[in-house]
Amino acid sequence: MEKKCLEGLWVLELSHFISAPYAGQMLADLGADVIKIELPGEGKGDIARKYDPMYMNMSLYFASYNRNKRFLTLNLKSPEGQDIFKELVRQSDVVLNNFRPGVMEKMNLGYEQLKKINPGIIMTSLTGFGQTGPNVHRQALDMTIQALSGFMDLTGFPDAPPTKGGPAISDFFAGLYLTIGILAAYTYRQRTGEGQNVDIALFDTMFVLMENYPAIYHMNGEVPKRAGNGRPFSAPVGTYQAKDGAWVQISGTAEAHFEKLMTLIGHPEHVGQPGMVGAAMRKKQHEQLLNTEIQTWLGTVTGEEAVAAMDEYGIPNALVQTAEQVFNDPQITAREMLVWPEKNVLDDLPVVGNPIKMSQTPAQYHRSACAPGQDSEEILRELLGYSPEAMEQLKEKDII
Repeated sequence: MEKKCLEGLWVLELSHFISAPYAGQMLADLGADVIKIELPGEGKGDIARKYDPMYMNMSLYFASYNRNKRFLTLNLKSPEGQDIFKELVRQSDVVLNNFRPGVMEKMNLGYEQLKKINPGIIMTSLTGFGQTGPNVHRQALDMTIQALSGFMDLTGFPDAPPTKGGPAISDFFAGLYLTIGILAAYTYRQRTGEGQNVDIALFDTMFVLMENYPAIYHMNGEVPKRAGNGRPFSAPVGTYQAKDGAWVQISGTAEAHFEKLMTLIGHPEHVGQPGMVGAAMRKKQHEQLLNTEIQTWLGTVTGEEAVAAMDEYGIPNALVQTAEQVFNDPQITAREMLVWPEKNVLDDLPVVGNPIKMSQTPAQYHRSACAPGQDSEEILRELLGYSPEAMEQLKEKDII
């Protein structure tokens, strides 16, 4: 019998785009029963369903964050739909939503209303700026948040404009923090019986990525600057081009790694010399010299030769792989990071696996994302005891 870490956890998901659906998927992979609720009607579900590219009538964007869920259509704008939702809340543990602030309250489905129905309910709100502060009602997408959080100003090269991170970083981090918040609240409820509201903001989660820069700024007023592929306060670290054109990332900031790197590239005389002790000192006084010497050595070897040599010395390094190279990396296969759900509407296409590897209750991949309302009748029959006739009437009224 398959073991499920989160078996018995019931989640009602009202979400769209990436962040909240990703959190729901993480929970579903680990055994939670996640019911994704969307509006009935053509084109009225999660807006991500419309995003290209499409394959076998399914958005690959949507498919990437909505596996292992069950799908219910329900018109929450109608009194009947709200009543059904409240009946589901009575039997559920979590309401996961990323609507704009105030939307759930306008439907009389906010936390204060829902906890009267189920005092143990865990309500989540994932928004751009959270439920408090002057920016509560501002529109926010990933690039908005990357810009406002300071992340974009620190990304890119000093002589180039601020640059966004490649993927939608804030969405993924917010989804992960939302997952952590849900599990923490669930653990607390197991001890006390008390539910609570979990408030996650994309802005907050991106600010966390500022590392120790806020502390440095408040200590001495120093503002970190874009450092390209280097680091603002340490050296040597960067990407260098080998003689075959391959790019190699090298980190020699720790003293032990610096000593090994200098020995490997033929400059052991730097070790212990004034201005060469400590990554911060090397950054201030000798970064350009060190980068030149490292690049000179890289120009004499291929990328693979450089990696092999540094691996032998125990120096942190890596080839800069293209997306195609990563997709075919044997490490991806070994870690099961491309998976094929048992019931897959995408036929032969894989999806990205769950990075949480657990010995007793591993992530499971039962089904891919499905059509809106695919499981409506099953859910209403199983959880609320609705008859076929009652469900037919709901369909005729466009409630489900």
